[in-house]
Amino acid sequence: MIVTGDPLDQNPAAVYLAGLKASGRRSMKQSLDLVAGMLSNPRSTEGNGKVDAFCFHGADLRFQHTAAIRSKLMGTYGPATANRILCAIRGTLKAAWRLRMLNAVVTTSPEEMWRPSLRLRIAAL
Repeated sequence: MIVTGDPLDQNPAAVYLAGLKASGRRSMKQSLDLVAGMLSNPRSTEGNGKVDAFCFHGADLRFQHTAAIRSKLMGTYGPATANRILCAIRGTLKAAWRLRMLNAVVTTSPEEMWRPSLRLRIAAL
């Protein structure tokens, strides 16, 4: 899930962030930085040991990963912050789908997978 060296035009997180207004880009990058840190193995990172949003490769994210992330977010952050972070993950997954990086097993678009009626709303818990 943590990858380095992708060209930015093929990096789902970079493509997602580039599509945002400047006002929202900073907070969403911070959200993806946080997720990359949650998913990384500190012993396997290159360089200075830090990972950021551009190391987060959303195409490798599966249900079990998002469930674990959601669980950790619910226990750590307030509803608005957790929903913002989940939104950043969703945006990265959409970018990965549009870049045709998602595995053939995924047959529906992230838009369909993450419809508000199907999405777990943290605020309701």
